[in-house]
Amino acid sequence: MELSENREPRNIAIRIISAIFWLLLTIFIGNIIISGIVGGMAGSEVGAGKSMADAYAAGAVAGKQSAIKFMSEHGGIIFIVELVTWFVLCYMGKYPWVSKFKNNA
Repeated sequence: MELSENREPRNIAIRIISAIFWLLLTIFIGNIIISGIVGGMAGSEVGAGKSMADAYAAGAVAGKQSAIKFMSEHGGIIFIVELVTWFVLCYMGKYPWVSKFKNNA
């Protein structure tokens, strides 16, 4: 007896909508994390030896410019990595509502 016979299949429309939602969320969160790291690294180098307010202002400007430059140069590779990550997690059923069968544990 197969395990899939005991479980109820999930509606295909819910699976597709959920997969699209998780794709958008994966790309959004991935871009935020990468831009935050790049911007933080660039901003911390600019603010050394300045007052706190000046260091924050200079770091914010440098960080934003650095993150934009980095994403414009490497955005394609980052997008492909995000797509592969999303696909693998969808295939493994790690995202909620994407798996083929409902979990009736």
